[in-house]
Amino acid sequence: MFERTCERCRKQFEAKVANKRFCGPDCFAEHRKAYGQHNLESRKVERKCRQCGEPYRRVYEKSGFCSIACGSKWNVDHGAFDAWKASNLGKRSGKDVSCDECGAQLYIVEHQFEQERHFCDLKCKGKYFGKQYTGSGNPMFGRKLSERALAKQKRSLLQNHGVTNAFFLSKHRRVSRAQQEILDHLQKTFPRKKFVGEKLFVSGSHKYFIDIFSGPLKTVVEFNGDYWHCNPTMHSGSFVHPRKHKTAEQIWEEDRQRLDVLSSKGYHTFVVWEKDYKADREGTLSRLTESVLSCSL
Repeated sequence: MFERTCERCRKQFEAKVANKRFCGPDCFAEHRKAYGQHNLESRKVERKCRQCGEPYRRVYEKSGFCSIACGSKWNVDHGAFDAWKASNLGKRSGKDVSCDECGAQLYIVEHQFEQERHFCDLKCKGKYFGKQYTGSGNPMFGRKLSERALAKQKRSLLQNHGVTNAFFLSKHRRVSRAQQEILDHLQKTFPRKKFVGEKLFVSGSHKYFIDIFSGPLKTVVEFNGDYWHCNPTMHSGSFVHPRKHKTAEQIWEEDRQRLDVLSSKGYHTFVVWEKDYKADREGTLSRLTESVLSCSL
């Protein structure tokens, strides 16, 4: 892995190749957009409108007018409005067709004539093909991957993403504001220790999403919400969680086993409860900083 600095947002990140310039697709897209705008502006030439005399900038000279309004006024004054209007309408080389999903009218240009299907937007396109390839319409309907193909799929997922099941990549996890504040504090206090949030930890049959993780410090910080983890000061052991359908004791045991696995792998584990953080934010952050600092000594 190579330590790189994003040319767009100036954040530090790790890359598999030495010449990677951006930390992610968002920064790359912003760079392309800014580059395109700059390139277009640099090609524009200062011109003067034939009608109003005002200056304007354009890459190619088409009619000598800064706008359609000025063009129509000039042609009206010179008695050529009908011919000018007809010539502009003749430039429409496309045609009107109906969306194959919702039936709405849309205009397509000449190079789209050969397309079999036409849609007014991506939403309609997704709905149409979703119906076409659902059930028996799906090419993989009723078929199963061979053992060799499944093994190759697992190897690719493990090599590229560190997981053996694509389900782990599709999970959408929400980060609470308090957890993000703790992460921001640790990143600012220990800028070189590479603290990250929602880190996937895989060890044998154990797969966990760690709230806050630092590889160089071998440190794990878990932010336990009072509701989801059944804070012992607020719930009895016999309390049944309405969403997890487990007792508080079962949830505590799962959390304990999770921390035991991480500790057995050599990680320093710290737990921050939501109630404690809300009651004394500065004190909690200060104690956590001292605990993390002791791990680096």
